[in-house]
Amino acid sequence: RQEEWLGLKRNHPELYENYPQLRELRAADEKIDSQGLYRPPFKGYGGEVITQSGTTYPGRKTIALHETQHAIQEIEGFNKGTAPLDPNYDNLWDEIDSDAIGTVMQKYDIDGDYAPGESPAKWLGDRYREAMDAGATPTELEPLRAETARIAKAEGRLKLKAYEEYHRNAGEVEARNTELRGNWSDTDRANKSPLSTEDSPRES
Repeated sequence: RQEEWLGLKRNHPELYENYPQLRELRAADEKIDSQGLYRPPFKGYGGEVITQSGTTYPGRKTIALHETQHAIQEIEGFNKGTAPLDPNYDNLWDEIDSDAIGTVMQKYDIDGDYAPGESPAKWLGDRYREAMDAGATPTELEPLRAETARIAKAEGRLKLKAYEEYHRNAGEVEARNTELRGNWSDTDRANKSPLSTEDSPRES
């Protein structure tokens, strides 16, 4: 992990004039699950702007602009960003046709337990492979195959809905707009308002 103060790593005099507290943010390159991350101050520890380790310029600058905008949202009390949420699959378990898959699972003594939060489609796929390894015929496997495909499509719809909600989040729209405009010249920024370059329409 490489770490510096944001005020030393990012040269934005006007930014620090308006938000001097941003100078005290740590800017770090770190192995994380996303391209970038803003960690707000917590219990006396200063906030951090994180970029994925190994990211090269100009990608690192773009990510830092995005995450620094989230820090500004925190300071100003604006709508904050979020992360794509994992879909809630709880209702999908009730949609599985247990009668259709029960025969082959009972015949080959396939365990029907599942872990909280587990993907129903993955669970069905694992049961399919267990039954196949146990010697089930293609005809016997067909209900499991069909249910796996059907539930996987339902999961896909939930994932798309979760991503769309993330994409429309006001804090994320603003941060992506900051990414875009941060690489423009002063003239280009003056000629196009921030509202005109938002990538998700505002709700009326």
